[in-house]
Amino acid sequence: LFPMAVREPELLRFMAAEGMLTAKDYPLLLAEAEAQQNTAAKAAILEYQNRAGGPPDPFEEMEEAYKKAERVAAYIEKNGTLPVSELKKIWSYRKNPDGTITVTSYKGEESEVTVPDVIGKSPVTTIEGTFGLYTAASEKYMAVRRAVRRVTLPKGLKRIGAYSFSGCGQLQSIQIPEGVTEIGERAFQGCKSLRRLVLPAPVRKIGGHAFAGCAGLTAFAVPEGVGVLPDYAFNECRKLSDITLPAGLTEIGMGAFDKCAALRNVVLPDAVAVMGSGVFRECAALIRVVLPASLRLLSYSTFASCSALRWITVPQGVTEISSFVFYNCRSLERVTLPGSVTDIADKAFEHNTRAAIQAPLGSAAEAYARKYRIKFEPMEETAP
Repeated sequence: LFPMAVREPELLRFMAAEGMLTAKDYPLLLAEAEAQQNTAAKAAILEYQNRAGGPPDPFEEMEEAYKKAERVAAYIEKNGTLPVSELKKIWSYRKNPDGTITVTSYKGEESEVTVPDVIGKSPVTTIEGTFGLYTAASEKYMAVRRAVRRVTLPKGLKRIGAYSFSGCGQLQSIQIPEGVTEIGERAFQGCKSLRRLVLPAPVRKIGGHAFAGCAGLTAFAVPEGVGVLPDYAFNECRKLSDITLPAGLTEIGMGAFDKCAALRNVVLPDAVAVMGSGVFRECAALIRVVLPASLRLLSYSTFASCSALRWITVPQGVTEISSFVFYNCRSLERVTLPGSVTDIADKAFEHNTRAAIQAPLGSAAEAYARKYRIKFEPMEETAP
């Protein structure tokens, strides 16, 4: 066909006008014109080639964009969500073995975001590292994540995985769907603008550092089904003044409330048998703590630098007081120790000049007070 097009100008014009020629065809046509020594055809071919490679018609572009928008709108109206081709531009995700979707990264540019309920026909049940600043992302997307202010989560969400919102310092509003059962490690770490967060009743597991650095949180209720409060769960939640803990809680990890400077009153459930080190370290406003009946050990630095703490009663059953438990509790006036305490570390009361130990006569606590010249107040209870 090319030799004929070179010889017949009308055919060549028709082929160019109808878009029958591609970029790779023009060099072949030029070679044919050279072989036929047809200068006029060669000039025409070059002109058609320049037109084809020129700037696109803006009106054609607008029309195509309009048609595309119409197609997308029709899809949304029918299916209630964006088509997969459009969702892939905004989200990275993977399909789970059970056919559900885990959304792993936000690639959009909006500060108010809605995570899709479904992608294609698969429900979104997990987000993981989606908005987190400590997960892999380009600087462009990192800047977007820093600016995210409001997120709407899928209704069918079951799990908020590790690092999902870590470092989203501008995040102000988020509602956790009722079906969520797990909050992953560092999921909300550093969300310093978040002032309120309510976890639904089905939540059973909370990961370490999950809410650390949520400096704007003032109150929090741990769901009833949570049995373990992990390490540094509320570390540096400096405005947290009201914490509600479930009756079934059995373990509190190290530093769980470390540097919660506004925390004043805490009642620990009786089921708590294990408390890690430094649970209330540097809780400068803490004035009252009710310790659980199941406790057997006060770990290292439990109340270190709780400068407002004045009195505390250690429950019967506790046998050991570790090092620096009451370190630098400058306002501490009295610690009541039961006869069950048999082991008190040398530096348990380091940097306390006012504290008195109240304990049964003949107890290990009395012997400790005498040894370290700490004021001793006898109790009517006798040592076991």
